[in-house]
Amino acid sequence: MKGNIKALKQTWEYMDKCGTKEGHLVIFDRTEKPWEEKIFRKAGSFKCSELIVWGM
Repeated sequence: MKGNIKALKQTWEYMDKCGTKEGHLVIFDRTEKPWEEKIFRKAGSFKCSELIVWGM
């Protein structure tokens, strides 16, 4: 899964501590872009765990 590797790794480490194989990462875009460009949902895997990344 492409994206901010540091954020994905941090989220995965928290998921691993909690013993879950599914997690969500929310990224807040504070730039002046229109909402249509900021909002997204991407599903993928990171280190054999399902991770959904939400942008807003």
